Amino acid sequence: MFDPRLSIVPVALLCCGFVDPLRFADIKTGLGIEPPAGFVLVSAGPQSGESMANIAIGIVPATLRDLNDPPTPYCILALHERPDNAALTRAQLNERMRDPEWIATNRADIEAHFIVMSDEPLQLGDINGHRFIVDDQGYEPGPEDDLVQVISIFDTPPGRVTLNCISIKQDLDADMTVFETIGERIVLPE
Repeated sequence: MFDPRLSIVPVALLCCGFVDPLRFADIKTGLGIEPPAGFVLVSAGPQSGESMANIAIGIVPATLRDLNDPPTPYCILALHERPDNAALTRAQLNERMRDPEWIATNRADIEAHFIVMSDEPLQLGDINGHRFIVDDQGYEPGPEDDLVQVISIFDTPPGRVTLNCISIKQDLDADMTVFETIGERIVLPE
């Protein structure tokens, strides 16, 4: 399910410091990423009440000067613990990601807080996922009205992996190429 508080997580997570800027690999779960050229990684730091993620890594432009005000496009890669996933096979997890009821439930959760512009299935290797593109307009009026989130979700045995990417409306088409490149560089847990 989508937690509306996640919309504030990207900026909050970027404020917590740096990890190896060119590579992340979690030995326990197998989650990893190497950012594309022009991007670096930043750590989410210790967890807070704003996020239930066990792991959260920011993928930000290498030109970043202020962690409190990251330029778009940027993304947050997170792993959210889901003990129920461990009992399921890869085929069952893949099937769930294509289940119309699962998609409708998640879309409804998101629509409670955002305007869903589109949703579509996606795949990373042999792992099925789903992507929702949402408009922040209507959630809280303000300067964020131009923000668009591209939320990609993958269920894996250790938990749900999300890639939440932020753009502004007028740059979304160009930024989608960047987001897809970042997504292709993720190593999902098995």
